[in-house]
Amino acid sequence: MRQESRYLIYKTSRDWTVNQRKRSEVLIEKNPLLKEVHQLKVEFRNIYKNTLKTNAESFNAKIKNFKTNLKGVIETKFFFLT
Repeated sequence: MRQESRYLIYKTSRDWTVNQRKRSEVLIEKNPLLKEVHQLKVEFRNIYKNTLKTNAESFNAKIKNFKTNLKGVIETKFFFLT
């Protein structure tokens, strides 16, 4: 059962094949804890994705602010190290 339930943990449910969906229903019936594990994994991935997205947006805003502040600076090669 452990081998068969492996995809429940490392794949997202939208990436499951039809056969894997059917098997997941059977496995969850036999072991309801698998459903909870899968839901916790989904929640964790969503938190992780949102954190990465927030960090990337923050970094992009800092770059945009930095570029805005460079207007009027003559020697941009010094700042961009090109």
